[in-house]
Amino acid sequence: MDDFRSNPRHGRWWDINEPKKKFNGTLKVDEDDCAELVIRGKESNFVLSDRPADLTTLWGHLTSEPMRSVSVFGARPTRGPSKTYPPKKERETEVAFSASYVLSGAHVETLKDPFIDRVLFGLSGLEEWCNAAGFSGKVDRPQVSPPPPKGNLASVSVNISFQASSTPFFDIGGGRRLRLLSLYRGPEYFGHEKQFELKEKNKIEIVFPKRVSIEQALEEVRIWQTFISFGLRIPTFLEDIVIVKKRGKLFQQMSLFVPERKWEVPRRRPYHRLGLFNQSKLGPNIGLRLKEWRERQDTIDMTVLLFRGARYLNDVYIHTNTLTYLQALEVFHRQMYKGDKFPNAATRKTTLKALRKAIPKDLDETLQRELEVGLSFVGSPSLLERLKCLFHRYPTCLKPLFPGGDEDMALLKNARNFLTHYGDIGGLTKEFMSSREVFVLGEKARLFLEVCLLGVMGMTDDEIVALLKDFEPYVDWCRETKLEPSDAKVAARAG
Repeated sequence: MDDFRSNPRHGRWWDINEPKKKFNGTLKVDEDDCAELVIRGKESNFVLSDRPADLTTLWGHLTSEPMRSVSVFGARPTRGPSKTYPPKKERETEVAFSASYVLSGAHVETLKDPFIDRVLFGLSGLEEWCNAAGFSGKVDRPQVSPPPPKGNLASVSVNISFQASSTPFFDIGGGRRLRLLSLYRGPEYFGHEKQFELKEKNKIEIVFPKRVSIEQALEEVRIWQTFISFGLRIPTFLEDIVIVKKRGKLFQQMSLFVPERKWEVPRRRPYHRLGLFNQSKLGPNIGLRLKEWRERQDTIDMTVLLFRGARYLNDVYIHTNTLTYLQALEVFHRQMYKGDKFPNAATRKTTLKALRKAIPKDLDETLQRELEVGLSFVGSPSLLERLKCLFHRYPTCLKPLFPGGDEDMALLKNARNFLTHYGDIGGLTKEFMSSREVFVLGEKARLFLEVCLLGVMGMTDDEIVALLKDFEPYVDWCRETKLEPSDAKVAARAG
């Protein structure tokens, strides 16, 4: 895949809707997997009209590998063809297309076509999360007695070995299976080298019970990208995606290029307590944790999107991320526990129908609609009630962060409302947005949300405490909370 990225690929290309019109062209994939296809031909071969709104799929065969099929999805013209007046039919011109995805190895019409049996992918940071190393070695320094003659050196030999490995397949629900692979990356042979690099690369492999489309496979990949990022507490980026299609007893492999903006993640000191969890910390329960996480995704999908987005917003104001974590807590409770105060759905429906009927018809139509929308929240828990409910689900691990209990939940509620509406709420002012307090609140809200997500993985309050006791950020914030002056705590809660 790296070779595909680094070199322009020449070939013959055509729109799947006009297979008889073939063009010479060049496909380029940059380091962020953003693709551009430039096709060339006579002016008479291109329709000189406004660019179509609909995206299309382009197919091609590479000149260097005529049997290699390539699919360019979501192709949209971004440049050309140039026009002349009067028209010169034989003049050479070109059209450039951007692409949403590129598949190397097969011709597929749309992203919704099911043809994938399994997918393998790598992530930045996955080698840190899969912390069991496959390399071993030994330096042999023979004890020479008596010492070798002057001018001669004692022989020293270095032996290095690597054992590729994989975990067993874990059942992650819905017939899907997942395993972690440990693979060798380095030269196949070498000799008389001054230096060379050997690497262990980890991959995640997912097997589907029935064939899925590219869209469905990418949805699965994102779920586990979020999971690994959650454990490491840093953004992770896709490194490569291999699509596998089974053909009898054989497996056909294809490479999928997915555009993703990457940036240099700040280097962390090599200290294991900075990560929330990894492969070894999950221990013998890893299969259960993976399954619980996957089976809850349809329930907490919006929470996960907010949570994932906050970690990737590395260049926004601190108060923006603080608000995102606080909103995610509210959404998490709504998705997981709902908490409707009506005894049943029928009572709720009857009550809301009566309330809507009571709205005066002579009111402005816009106001009527606003009242009807507002009635949909009747009987739902307030933000404060939701925060209290989550806090009391995990009191052992959250109490050290929020010793004030319900009072601290009120502070989180005020902060969320202020950062949403920017009004006079809870005594907070614009100075709060650039203060250290908003940073502290954001870090604690993130830990609060992470505790809830650990609960999604099937962990109890006591199991989460056992995990957090060696987790440096949690330990530090608990320590700082203890050292916070009592008058400052009172002032904060009084607001």
